[in-house]
Amino acid sequence: MSKNGWRSVLAIFLIAGLAAGLIALTIGSVNESLTPADRGLFGPFARSMNVQPHGYTIIKDPTGKAPHPVVERFEVRAGDCHFNNGWSDCDKDRERSELRETGALSPVGTSAWYGWWFYLPADWPNVYPTKTTIAQFHQVRAHPVWMFLLRQGELVLDDQSIGRTTRYVPLIEANRLKGVWHRIEVYAHWSHDKAGFLKVYVNGGLKVDHKGRTMTTDMIYFRYGVYRSFISRYRSNGADEVIPTQAAYFANVMKAEARDALK
Repeated sequence: MSKNGWRSVLAIFLIAGLAAGLIALTIGSVNESLTPADRGLFGPFARSMNVQPHGYTIIKDPTGKAPHPVVERFEVRAGDCHFNNGWSDCDKDRERSELRETGALSPVGTSAWYGWWFYLPADWPNVYPTKTTIAQFHQVRAHPVWMFLLRQGELVLDDQSIGRTTRYVPLIEANRLKGVWHRIEVYAHWSHDKAGFLKVYVNGGLKVDHKGRTMTTDMIYFRYGVYRSFISRYRSNGADEVIPTQAAYFANVMKAEARDALK
């Protein structure tokens, strides 16, 4: 190949590389002039199983009622599935946009307070029997143990502390869930035995007072956003062919040693 030919090839690769970099920047970027509230003892978070620009944004509070002027917005549209080296939401009948805690995880034998505010718009669609989870305490290389999910239009706690679902604890009724900011606080001691406990407060009131095993492995991390599983159930239930878009808002997601340190 001539010298001019090699230059042309090099130019093509250079342009393609720059374009790829711009695409990656667009996919992974948020409004850098806005930042979420202090996360306290939480380690860094990373986007999980979603690379769509609409999937995660940091914006000024659009409701005018959030506890912080800046909120995190998660959106999942039909077809928003992704994959990594060991898992594929696309193959597992799932779609999501979440943030995943990647540092300062919670080992067995430790205790902590966790808190967050969330808001589901008044037009939030109910996609049951597809499961929609908005927060979860997950185990490293294992199953989740505590999932905050929507079931038949209400928010419930899915208790999987022994390795499978044993109960759904009601947290917020369907007719009180949408169009309002809600406060969730969790006080947990992570344990394999009777020393463990998990308390869940909703809008200041104690809803769950669990005593006993709270995990099955040795390390817990937190995820939040919009995660819907068993998409095909929505269609098989006689609903429209395309599952509707869901968007949720979060504010003041924190971990602390004491309740009064949460915001």
